[in-house]
Amino acid sequence: MKKIIFVTPQFKNGGGNRVFVELSNSISRFGTHKLEIVYPNNSAEINHYKIEADIEIKVIGKLAANMYKKLFNCYLLFKYIINVLKSSDVTIIISDPILSVFLWTIPRKYQNNIVRFIQADDYRIYDDLFVLKNRLFLSIFKLLTLLNYKLKLKYAFNSSFTYKKFVEVSKQRDVRKVIIHPAVDKKIFNNLQREKKEIDDKLSISLIARDHPLKKLDDFLEMWSNLPDKTKSRISDVFLISTDKLERFDLNEFTIIRPQDDYEIANTFKKSDIFISTSLWEGFSLPPLEALHCGMVILSSDSGGVREYAFNTFNASLFEPGNIKELKDGLIELIDNNDKREKYIENGKKTVKEFSWDKSAKELIALVQS
Repeated sequence: MKKIIFVTPQFKNGGGNRVFVELSNSISRFGTHKLEIVYPNNSAEINHYKIEADIEIKVIGKLAANMYKKLFNCYLLFKYIINVLKSSDVTIIISDPILSVFLWTIPRKYQNNIVRFIQADDYRIYDDLFVLKNRLFLSIFKLLTLLNYKLKLKYAFNSSFTYKKFVEVSKQRDVRKVIIHPAVDKKIFNNLQREKKEIDDKLSISLIARDHPLKKLDDFLEMWSNLPDKTKSRISDVFLISTDKLERFDLNEFTIIRPQDDYEIANTFKKSDIFISTSLWEGFSLPPLEALHCGMVILSSDSGGVREYAFNTFNASLFEPGNIKELKDGLIELIDNNDKREKYIENGKKTVKEFSWDKSAKELIALVQS
């Protein structure tokens, strides 16, 4: 039986890891492939994902405390990958932009066994220096990314946005546009046991609060500080769902949710009415889609990948990224307009039917076997 190995830089909570876990779970239930998730031992953070019992989780190296040890673990990871490619019928699926710069170490004869699953605008993802910290490191990363874009691998993308950004930078116009969408576990994220709001009821808001500057939590907080008291009086709660450290923000007015699992996130969504996303850009942006499944109204920045399912004035209100006035006006309109909220909720029900982990897993298997 052929084996699929998903490679990730760590195994903490995060959109890219969630995609790999859910695709692995679906393929596991098909019974067509052996499955493994492998990562370097570069973080002590944990996740709350539910993983099928027959999926092997492999950690490479000793827990690293500094950059040099992390790089050594990455070396051990790729040594492991090359040995597996030599000895068995296996496909390697890798997404992380930094780990992917090491793909040149894999002999050319095995490159057809590599699927580069691009889930972001990889070339620009570290431009804010939040992760790399250093412009020299950023320049080296960009150079290696361009070099690796020339490798003859199999490619998959999570949205038309990420495909477009890849083509712009790589100039590889002969790469097939294979889109494999993230999806939602409908057993967890659904609108069951959700009370219908009356027109005069107060509304509640949820958002995923991240420390990363790309996510622009600052924009939401600035908008909130300028929101008219009349509008605030219509809001019962604002839930900030986060596993990040948020000490640099003043969040005393809000309820912080530190979720232990997806059920806790879904339950927060089910008692919320409006989901807000403020990112400058997203490869796909899974939380708004999960919120749609839970019967929420979406108010989101027009962040690129969100266009796969969020359509302005049809099932969502979109605003220009970074435009705090548009964010504020959009929230006021949604709070004041019950008919518009009901329209977006009904149209959202039609949209979410198109997204399924099993469907995406079958598309991935077709790419692996091509």
